[in-house]
Amino acid sequence: MEQKELAEVFLERIAASIDRILATMDGLTQDDINWRPPAEKTNSLYVLGVHTIAYTAFVISTKLCGKSGTRDAEAEFSAVGESVGPLRMSWQLQRKQLSEEMAKLPPGALDKKYDYTNRNVSGIEVLLILARHAHEHVGHAELTRDLLKASKAAK
Repeated sequence: MEQKELAEVFLERIAASIDRILATMDGLTQDDINWRPPAEKTNSLYVLGVHTIAYTAFVISTKLCGKSGTRDAEAEFSAVGESVGPLRMSWQLQRKQLSEEMAKLPPGALDKKYDYTNRNVSGIEVLLILARHAHEHVGHAELTRDLLKASKAAK
C-alpha cells in the first residue's frame, strides 16, 4: 500500500472513532452533553469530542505535516457546548483539511522518526497511537452516555 493510501486509511479509522463519539450526543440536551459522571476528573461527552478532535488535528498538523502550532488542553477539558451540531460541522471541516494535508506528505513521511511524547516513533506509529487514542475515547463516551442514562433513570 502506498503512503498516501495508508495515511488515508488511518485517517478514515480515526474519523470513524470521532464520528462515533459525536454520535453518542445525538438526541441529547445541552445539559446532557455537558453532564459529567459524579467522580473526580471525569469528562462530559462534549469534552471527549472536543478533546479528541483537537488532539488529532494538533498531532497530525504539527508532527506529520510539520506545521507550527499550539494546543490549549485546559480549554479542551473545560469546553461546554449547546449541541453536537456545531462540533460535528467543525469536525467535518477539520477532517477535510487533515485529509488534504496528509495527501501532501512528502515521500517517506510515514517512515520518518518523530519526537512524540519524548519518544522517537515513526509516522505510522504516530497514526497508530492517534487511532488507538480516538478509539479509547469512543469507549469513554459510550460509558459516559450509559452512566448519564442510568442517572436519569434513577431520578
